[in-house]
Amino acid sequence: MRPSRGYRPQCPLPLVIMAGRDAKGQPLPEGCDSHWLAGYKAVEWAVDGHPLIATLVHRARASGHFDPIYVAGPADRLRPLALDAVLIDTDGELDVNIAAALAALGDQIKGSVAFLASDILPSVASLNAAMALYAASRRSAIFFPLVRVPEQQESLGQSGYKPRYRLVEPGGQESAVLPGHLLIVRPTAIRLNLVYALVRLGYRTRNQPVRQRTWRMLLGAIGFLLREDLRLLLAGKAPHLTLTVVRNALIVSRSLQQGQIGTHALMRRLRAVLVRASYRLRHPRTAVVLPVTDLLDLAKDFDTVEEIEAAGGTRAGAPSGTPAGDDQPRL
Repeated sequence: MRPSRGYRPQCPLPLVIMAGRDAKGQPLPEGCDSHWLAGYKAVEWAVDGHPLIATLVHRARASGHFDPIYVAGPADRLRPLALDAVLIDTDGELDVNIAAALAALGDQIKGSVAFLASDILPSVASLNAAMALYAASRRSAIFFPLVRVPEQQESLGQSGYKPRYRLVEPGGQESAVLPGHLLIVRPTAIRLNLVYALVRLGYRTRNQPVRQRTWRMLLGAIGFLLREDLRLLLAGKAPHLTLTVVRNALIVSRSLQQGQIGTHALMRRLRAVLVRASYRLRHPRTAVVLPVTDLLDLAKDFDTVEEIEAAGGTRAGAPSGTPAGDDQPRL
């Protein structure tokens, strides 16, 4: 994918690592007998003696693509770790933590901002590969890598239960994909209030089948959408948001269930829903970019005890010392 003429993606990017609390009792797919991993995973669990959050900060710093680096979560739990990052003190649900992070970034939100989940262990090489795709992308309002499910599915290990989505890649190749956990957005370009609502609902339903997840998210969002359309109507503007979101969501859901949606079609529909109409008019070449990659460690987040233990994770306090280099096992 060639960059737009005269356009150079922003680098380095401010990065926010989301280190909040995962709620208890989230449903796992039917037939999965694993145990849900709750709590402040990035602080309470360690691999090879180092908290997950310390390893993530270390790897992000080592990649050279991110600066400044922020960690959004409860400061009383994060401060003892003496992380090489700026702390954003927040302790709500994911959408609340994202809003707090953007507020803390101030004028930096006029550009692009990267977000990374704190319950994954991507290598520096994977971060570099993902950022190379970002650099090669067109002018993007949203950049969100997807991860191709490998033919040897045993490589998923304890993560084999995760729901996957079928897409048609450019060239006609049908692929099953998992969502990655790196997101780069231009906050001024997107419908932030809608994104907050969808993030909250999406996070609560993230391990559910497509059809069930779609309807739960739409039912959860309908009140917000109608209120936003009423606000538009009172401002003398056409109330279009409910129809736009519901129509595109149902088309995408049906196509995903049938495995018939192409990546370009999916990107166009997400652009219509998530990117503000006024921004699209001013910047007609802006895009939602969903590259399909083989960066498996961007998709294997730790939702269950079995997943993190398979990666060598143990419950831990806050050990002292600096995480080892990326060439050491799992660090």
